[in-house]
Amino acid sequence: MSEIICKVSGRGYGGEITGEVVLEEDRIRTIRIDSHQETPGIGDLAIPIICGRIIEHNAIDVDAVSGATVTSGAVKKLVTKAIQESGGDPQTFRRGMKTVVRSHQQLQVDVLVAGAGIGGYCAAIEAVDQGAKTLLLEKLDIIGGTAIVAGDAIMASNSYLNREQGDESREMADWWYECQEKHYNISYEQLLYVAKHAGELVDWIHERSGVDFQLGFGGGSPKKWSHRPVFLPGEADNNHGTPRFIHGLDNYYQSHGGILMTGTRVTELLIDERGAVIGVKAQSRTQDYTIYAKGGVILATGGYENNKELVKRFAPDCLHMRNNGYTAGDTGDGIFLCEQAGAKMAYAGYLMGSWNHMDKVGSYGIEPLFFKHKQKCIEVNAKMERFYNENSGPIKEKTAFAKDGTREFYVIFDSSFEAETLDRFDAAARGKAMWKSESIEGLAEQIGKSPLALKSTVAHWNQMAAAGLDTDFGNALIAPLDQPPFYMARVYEMSTGSYGGAAINISAQVVRCDGSPIDGLYATGELANGNFFYRCYICGGSSFAMSGVFGRTAAMHATGRIRL
Repeated sequence: MSEIICKVSGRGYGGEITGEVVLEEDRIRTIRIDSHQETPGIGDLAIPIICGRIIEHNAIDVDAVSGATVTSGAVKKLVTKAIQESGGDPQTFRRGMKTVVRSHQQLQVDVLVAGAGIGGYCAAIEAVDQGAKTLLLEKLDIIGGTAIVAGDAIMASNSYLNREQGDESREMADWWYECQEKHYNISYEQLLYVAKHAGELVDWIHERSGVDFQLGFGGGSPKKWSHRPVFLPGEADNNHGTPRFIHGLDNYYQSHGGILMTGTRVTELLIDERGAVIGVKAQSRTQDYTIYAKGGVILATGGYENNKELVKRFAPDCLHMRNNGYTAGDTGDGIFLCEQAGAKMAYAGYLMGSWNHMDKVGSYGIEPLFFKHKQKCIEVNAKMERFYNENSGPIKEKTAFAKDGTREFYVIFDSSFEAETLDRFDAAARGKAMWKSESIEGLAEQIGKSPLALKSTVAHWNQMAAAGLDTDFGNALIAPLDQPPFYMARVYEMSTGSYGGAAINISAQVVRCDGSPIDGLYATGELANGNFFYRCYICGGSSFAMSGVFGRTAAMHATGRIRL
């Protein structure tokens, strides 16, 4: 057939994808994506990769881009549609099962870093800055790890932006410790270490990534400690800065001699007769590697929240939580590697709680009301009882949800909203995204809960509202809930990561159960956050601060071993 140009569209991960596919004879000549709504730093980067694979192999059954399988599948469907619309047979563009001929390669480096997220890049760049031959491995085809989809803040005092306020690192560490309920698993020494070095980290990232930061509050912090990238034109929300500074760090790393290999997973640690880690075995699609690392191995492989068996093991009460930010790579690889070396595990039994979300109401534009108008609603658990101050802020909210044992939550509104909002409520109710009833008891009946319990809860709330004082939980915005009809939506606990993994010391060395360090093995990031978080994730940059500070610390210690 002669050249045929097909305009096609389909649904991706974030919305509609439109594009153009050019076919000629038996070849897929070009694929051009004109518009999409895929996740910045993940789906948008996967599009050119999957298009390149399809064109290179002239096939639609190529490997998906790891970490972006939905986007990859959407592009493949677009090309399939184009072939069909041109009168061709998609089966002729399938390779079928191919035998992969694997080869083996042995490498020698000074420092090996596994995991190209914020912690991994900070470790790898610090190692390069120290003059070490450094290899950074990422098992996915896309760099960034969870950092790409997380908020973009780094929590710090004493940076170039807030140094004039004085050193508030101890105040920051004290506040962080209080938020974690001073749990026995939390290391105040390590919290203080992060707080003391986080300002330096911000300056360091600013210099190497070229990203300017701005100060703000975050995670309920009492001071402006959150450093977020200054928005550029077209950046609509606060997580768009993360891909920018991750890729800024990657540019610095590779331009200064660092080696990056994506699509390459560490499968095993190399351990000598003394129990020291001297390298790794790794695999890509076509290669097996044996890699020796003179200074050591730094693991920054992320969390375990995408591995249900590990969630059952470390956080069994959190199996109900939904994904609000973790990525396909968070499968606990580093935990298995550290256990191979005899590491101690540090965990508290919880996943990293995120903002909670109303279920099924996104298409009705209702969820923002949940955050904006909490004075016009109450939240109840499975017992149909209030369990916290609805306006207490993100820290206390997430802690309250974690403490409550019912794992089932609902938000209730009355009809004291403007007509436009009530129209949205009614549309959601017709679409079975909300429940509607002329009585409070009717709401409970529809979800199979105790009508008397919910009636009693709302009656008590209204009595307190009439008196102008919430004597139960101190909600200062208390207002009557007494105008029918009434509406209810399910609220789900969301997870943006995991807590727990390898225990480390102040030098980022992974330690054994007796506290002794495993020579040559380091960890940072979500893999090593068990001594930093308990039930409440203080968003606003705490995780980035911990990951970056200990990534750099690990690299300094590992490069020091080279010179011994």
